[in-house]
Amino acid sequence: MTTTLLVLVLVAALAAVAVSVLLLREVNHLKAKVEESSGGSQGVEKLIRDAVGSIQQQTLRQHRETRAVADALFSLGGLGPDGATTPSTQGWSASPMVLRQLAEQVTERRPELVVEIGGGGSSVLLGRLLRAQGHGRVVSFEHDPAFAEITRGHLRRHGVEDLVEIRVAPLVPVELGGETYEWYDPEAFADLADVGLVFVDGPPGRTGPHARYPAVPVLAPHCLPGAGVLLDDGARQQEREVADRWIAEHGATEIWSDDVGTGWVQLTLP
Repeated sequence: MTTTLLVLVLVAALAAVAVSVLLLREVNHLKAKVEESSGGSQGVEKLIRDAVGSIQQQTLRQHRETRAVADALFSLGGLGPDGATTPSTQGWSASPMVLRQLAEQVTERRPELVVEIGGGGSSVLLGRLLRAQGHGRVVSFEHDPAFAEITRGHLRRHGVEDLVEIRVAPLVPVELGGETYEWYDPEAFADLADVGLVFVDGPPGRTGPHARYPAVPVLAPHCLPGAGVLLDDGARQQEREVADRWIAEHGATEIWSDDVGTGWVQLTLP
């Protein structure tokens, strides 16, 4: 990411915080006016006090998220080649915070094989990290052929298409422990061995409850002992429950988690 673009991102983020601060001031001003006009009515006072408390909490949370995004973007800013557009981290894409954690895991673990469940901007990041590492490859699974082709285009523009394989695997019924999930066809994983790191960012939650749960029971037999698992969106209830099930049912150990934004959970397999 260029310095100019980074500055623009930071300015926009800080502007959002400034708006929240102004809103808080306005609410406080409104509170004072209502007190004056109502003679300090207890009912109105409580209503305004609760509103102010809510705005304060939202403002503090937004400030925390803005600082986290800015910090993550600074960490990731030097990873894109000149002239290559950095894939967006908005919408359904992985956030800058989880991408930074992913980068730290690759740097720390130096895996020979990374498996990604649900690709996109993270696929480009992984390819560039492994290029810098000098060894390793990525197999990324995607159920949508059109999105898979978009990701391949990003990989080509960043010159890492030789390091990242995008596999299109349809979502099929997968039965585990008496429950059925819409998940990637397990046959697509059959040739994988010695996986050192798994990044779980799919399938979409709309496919059903605990949609990402099958990742560990399906992939664990293909992983090295002590392999890392990074689960995106770990601050959401469904993903938090998925992580807890991996710990209880498959012996995974939670190393760290973050609840900024949609959050993430970092685990290690037995």
